[in-house]
Amino acid sequence: MYKKEAILPPDFEIERGSLIVSNHLRNSDIPILSSVLCRRKGLRFRFPLPFFATRDDIFGPRFLRDFLKAAAWPPPLPTLVGLVPLRRLLRMLRARPIRRVREFTLDHALTALRAAGLGDQPPERVLRPDTLRRMEACCGRVPSTLSALERSPRLGAMRGEIWGLRRLRLAAVQRLKPSFRATVDDQLRVLAELLKAGHLVYLAPEGTISETGGMSRIRQGAARLYMLTQRPPTIQPLALSYDPMRRGRLRAVVRVGTALTGLEPGDTRAFNATLRRALLSLYTITPSHLVARFLAAGPETFTSTMCAAWFERAVQALREAGLPLDPVLARVDAAKLVHVRLAWAARHRLLRREGGCWMNVWWSDAKASMYDAPIRVVTQLDTGFGEALSLMPELAGRIQP
Repeated sequence: MYKKEAILPPDFEIERGSLIVSNHLRNSDIPILSSVLCRRKGLRFRFPLPFFATRDDIFGPRFLRDFLKAAAWPPPLPTLVGLVPLRRLLRMLRARPIRRVREFTLDHALTALRAAGLGDQPPERVLRPDTLRRMEACCGRVPSTLSALERSPRLGAMRGEIWGLRRLRLAAVQRLKPSFRATVDDQLRVLAELLKAGHLVYLAPEGTISETGGMSRIRQGAARLYMLTQRPPTIQPLALSYDPMRRGRLRAVVRVGTALTGLEPGDTRAFNATLRRALLSLYTITPSHLVARFLAAGPETFTSTMCAAWFERAVQALREAGLPLDPVLARVDAAKLVHVRLAWAARHRLLRREGGCWMNVWWSDAKASMYDAPIRVVTQLDTGFGEALSLMPELAGRIQP
């Protein structure tokens, strides 16, 4: 389903027991990078399939049903598809759960509070006032105890709302912390045992998909997993970039870097900074990144020739600076690459033709329509491009459209 381009070091090998890390942009990241890492030749795989650390809520019995309901699938399809034994399938695909604060929903929080012995407490002692007000507006009268609230059918879509711990008062969060941390520690120990046994393990240091297109804050999971292993594993960094502003299959570029060894996990800040630098230095700039930057920061009215001229200057400056570039930039003429991506933008109504010029409608519509899919794509690409340039701040002024 994807058009993949892999950029590998010469004589690439993956050491047994390696921890694989990457940036995280889309749900498709894991299957794409696993197909690159396995190095399939016919029906044979050169390297084994890694084990994947993934959000633990997808292993729950109601996840698929609730996910499809949230996606507005018509009934009774969510209930019927929800009968698929997702937990067993995920384990067959080498997925292993790890709890993340973001995916800990309100429903999870209520269940955990009852398990912690707070089921007979009134909701106003445990839930934040703004959460209670929303419940009253959504469900009417709030039940008198947390146990009754957990069983209430009126909660509806509020059950699946993420960041469930943020709905609680501080005292309730403190009450849940020991069990929450114990669960995460147990899950990390399972991953550490897999590394010790010589298996490959993949973990996204950001902890979740980046919503902005740039790299989110590196979480503590990678450093804690590194510390739990008896012999510190080799860390294999790689980065994914996408080139979506074109027709046909979505292009994905995977660049694999040099393995990292001898990191000091005791200093979490330095450990995370090293991971961040390693991943950003592998982030490949595609033609879509460049055209998105031109649309976001360039003139309101322009011609294709103007855009192609800036495109060529930017590519030359990036190449001289040594930043990772998409191999397609060396294979295909700049004018053709620009034409294809401007046509994509026009097809999605981000550009309008007026005479022999393009009118950049993105300028006027972006703030009002940030959740429109094409505008979001351009915004995320522009942010990712800026993140790549953060390694060389002096370069940003030289290639300003």
